[in-house]
Amino acid sequence: MPIADMKRTVLLASLQCLLSVGGMTLLTTALHGKGMSFQSILLALKTWQGSLGCLVLFASFVVMGTLLAETRLSVYVPLTTGLTFLFTAFFSIVVLQEKPDWYQWLGMSCILLGVILTSIRR
Repeated sequence: MPIADMKRTVLLASLQCLLSVGGMTLLTTALHGKGMSFQSILLALKTWQGSLGCLVLFASFVVMGTLLAETRLSVYVPLTTGLTFLFTAFFSIVVLQEKPDWYQWLGMSCILLGVILTSIRR
């Protein structure tokens, strides 16, 4: 894969993961502490966080379709898996105020290294 194509793949994968995790974070905010009845889920989806979360997740799905149409699965899956984990950790720390321990920091470092190695031109 040429470098320009790999850069595009990494950028699109980053965008897709950012949208996916951002949408899930918004939905988590809307649903947190509510019951899991159908009615409470519908009420949560009517909040701005729930509505925006669904819209952002749909945008993630559109970007994912673009990526799957032009990228090998053996590149797409490891790249987006690692990036999704990193974006999830970031949003959990910044938005949800979670505190990772040093094992999680070590794991995130290993994943970041894996994403970098996966992105290197073969």
